Amino acid sequence: MNFPRFYASRAFVFLAGLGLLAGPAAAEIKHVLHITVDGLRGDLLEGMLVTSPADYTNFRKLRDEGAGTFNARCDFHFSETLPNHCSVVTGRPVNNPAGTVGVGHLYTSNGYSAGGGNIHKFGSAAYQYKASAFDTVHDRGLGTAIYAGKTRLLVVADSYNAANGRADTLGEDNGKQKIDFTSVADLSTPTELARVKNAVVADIKAVPASKLKSYSLVHFTDTDTGAAGGGHNAGWGSAAWKLAVRDVDRYLGDIFAALAAEETDPAIKGKVAIVLTSDHGGGGGAPNTHTDAAHAANYTIPVFLWGPGIPAGVDLYGLFKNRVNPAAGRPVISLSAPQPLRNADTANMAMALLGLPVVEDSFFQPEFAATPTIRKEAGNYVVRWPSYLTNYRLESTTDLAAGPWIADPVDPVEDSATMTMTRT
Repeated sequence: MNFPRFYASRAFVFLAGLGLLAGPAAAEIKHVLHITVDGLRGDLLEGMLVTSPADYTNFRKLRDEGAGTFNARCDFHFSETLPNHCSVVTGRPVNNPAGTVGVGHLYTSNGYSAGGGNIHKFGSAAYQYKASAFDTVHDRGLGTAIYAGKTRLLVVADSYNAANGRADTLGEDNGKQKIDFTSVADLSTPTELARVKNAVVADIKAVPASKLKSYSLVHFTDTDTGAAGGGHNAGWGSAAWKLAVRDVDRYLGDIFAALAAEETDPAIKGKVAIVLTSDHGGGGGAPNTHTDAAHAANYTIPVFLWGPGIPAGVDLYGLFKNRVNPAAGRPVISLSAPQPLRNADTANMAMALLGLPVVEDSFFQPEFAATPTIRKEAGNYVVRWPSYLTNYRLESTTDLAAGPWIADPVDPVEDSATMTMTRT
């Protein structure tokens, strides 16, 4: 009798309870664009897609072709840019949840200057290395990048540079610097604000081959501090703010167009996924601020997944078994309370799509509801798994103890109706 397993050549992790290793199906996600839209308030965006759909065609594309929610949450205690971006890359809350130590990343400032501390040591806190998505990707020999519209986000780049990054002890030594390419600057005018998108598109379309890294953090600041339409300038929900959202929508359109133009490049074709979220909302407590973390306008944010194998037009909460839509609630971050989707979940969403392990010591680890299954049907054993687990291949053996494990030479069959891969 042959015993099947699922194997991910880069992840080397067992999927819970199934004796299956994570590996490639028909499509393979090789690149993730992890996009944060600064100050993008979820409830406002949801309404705008209904009332002005023609102005936001690319946010609609994310919604209609991918899985999403407009009712995710930022950090419980902080609704500001830097604390939440530190969560976005580490998968940690800002503070330690009740009854825990060493869990939060503890970077509580919304400002940063070189040499003034980093994610691993802030103020009088004891030094504690906080691994990030950049570590998980880079230590496995894959490329990483950050493109951002605020110099404050250098706290991320500087936390994982050659001086502050941790030594790579996993296989080949890929060095302490976890971020291969950094483009971070303060941008405010319309021309400047487009530079983040332009840099991403240029790397996608580079010749003779795309320069897009395996994992890229992409930060758009238009809806927060950018030009006249930023929330701090015009107020969240104002006509000018909606125009700033439309500008970001156009950036997304240019990225989609660049990906489509590169469909002849085997490194890009059908291999790019987008994880999009925000650091916070805005307008709660005062029209032009977002500092009150207890105000719904400030903590309500969107999260979208788009890419190969991701089911189209579905509620993102339905993809995860350990996340619950909080409706109008504001659940505290804890070990026991059911958690909503948060921006900090997106680090490990990106890792899962790349077929990589969770970020080391991360607290927020969303678990996909649809995991691989093995059933006996009509005398045959049938293995099924969700299509968005793309970096997987099936192997089998006649001896669980001694092996050897043999790669299955037959491609699985994709069922577009159920978004599953099947091998009988």
